[in-house]
Amino acid sequence: MNTNLSRRWIAAACICTRADLGSVVARLGQDFLTCGVSELIRAGLTPTQASSLAVHGHQAQAYPALTLLDEGYPASLRELARPPAVIWLDGRAELLARRMVAVVGSRSCTPYGRRVAASVGQAVALAGGVLVSGAAHGIDTAAHRGALDAGGDSVAVLGSGLARDHRPLVQALRSRGLVISELPPDTPASRWTFPARNRLIAALGAATVVCEAARRSGALHTANAALQLGRDLLAVPDRVDAPASQGSLRLLLEGAEPLLRAEQAASRVRAREHPASTLLRALDQPRCLDELASRSALEPRLLTRLLAGLELTGTVRRLPGGRYGRS
Repeated sequence: MNTNLSRRWIAAACICTRADLGSVVARLGQDFLTCGVSELIRAGLTPTQASSLAVHGHQAQAYPALTLLDEGYPASLRELARPPAVIWLDGRAELLARRMVAVVGSRSCTPYGRRVAASVGQAVALAGGVLVSGAAHGIDTAAHRGALDAGGDSVAVLGSGLARDHRPLVQALRSRGLVISELPPDTPASRWTFPARNRLIAALGAATVVCEAARRSGALHTANAALQLGRDLLAVPDRVDAPASQGSLRLLLEGAEPLLRAEQAASRVRAREHPASTLLRALDQPRCLDELASRSALEPRLLTRLLAGLELTGTVRRLPGGRYGRS
């Protein structure tokens, strides 16, 4: 199966219920990968499902994409409980293999917050890392600009499809960095797409820095996702009477590391190796789950998730007796 068709398989799994997809495959077999909207509707899909699936092949030609089946799919995203089946790319895809630090925070930031975010972006860039954020106004924009102005690299994760955002910052990131989304290119942003976007930012970053987050803030969603993934979490201290800082102060109270110097964030670029690399090193010979957990020191749920992702790409294979080995 070629790459575009494998993408359509995964898109079908996202767009259709298991029962709907099973019915279509039973009727059409492998032909469902190439047939049009009317044929898909006759086979049992709703008009919305059929249209979404039929347009997928066209969108695959408009923007490059990586699927869970592709070798270049970021190992960090495989750690998510529900990794995106497809990520769409515009820019320098090689940045996905680099160490990243995430910076998130308020859209309505103060000059102080803007300066701190820009200084973190600059420090990460000068340390040879990649700054990742969501390209929103405020803190996100300041962090991206800090990295780019220092001649460094930056990745933006959008809450819409790639074809929906042509702001100057995003255009600069397309040409000098990388813009990604898990949404098909023509998908508009909505109140639901941004929380989903935030988990990708947290997964990509070796550490997440929260700068000026209100008590109810999308940045706190990113912070919680980072903690669930075992990432480092830093928060910027600020005025106790500032509404825009109540979320950041709460994170500090709950144990986040205070960011006192931009270099603290930059140091994460040279931090410990990726968990997937740790796991593969432990697979020097076929081993069972208990042996792998002992040798890698990885948390069992993370270990199981990594194995599933590596098995899907063919890097790891399951062997008789509950053991795993390198392919």
